Amino acid sequence: MSLILAFDPGLANLGYAVVSEEKNVLKLHYLDIIKTSSKEPLEKRLYDLGSSVEELISHYEPSAVCTESVFLNMNQKSVMNVAMVIGIIGYFAARAALPFHPYSPLQIKQAVTGQGRASKEQVQQMLFHFFPTMRGSKVFHASDAVAVAYCHLKMARFKSFMVK
Repeated sequence: MSLILAFDPGLANLGYAVVSEEKNVLKLHYLDIIKTSSKEPLEKRLYDLGSSVEELISHYEPSAVCTESVFLNMNQKSVMNVAMVIGIIGYFAARAALPFHPYSPLQIKQAVTGQGRASKEQVQQMLFHFFPTMRGSKVFHASDAVAVAYCHLKMARFKSFMVK
């Protein structure tokens, strides 16, 4: 069984999920968020997130790391902060010699719901269908990370099918 470590990147809230698929059965192992305080300097927040990402990779030993990419309709400051967090995630994935896969919001929504313009509620309903243990989770950013993991698994399945 190979684990996927997926992230919903954010400077204040970094959502993450650990998901696997074995014999076409999906399993959600863990989901949570890592919080940083806006009262801390940017470099401290980035360092803390990097340390947490490194620890998660070491603990779960995933076969791949994936993240949502920057959504360009965000304000410029948010885009820069999210881009820095994505860079940190990619750095620690590379350091662990793991494949790193960023997916656009459109790709994620398409993979989960079948339509790229789906609402967050539609995505969440489909995730509850695929991962019933998510019901009742109050960790919104972490549920977005589950969607990223699902997208990665679906894309990997598609790529392996195309190779055959």
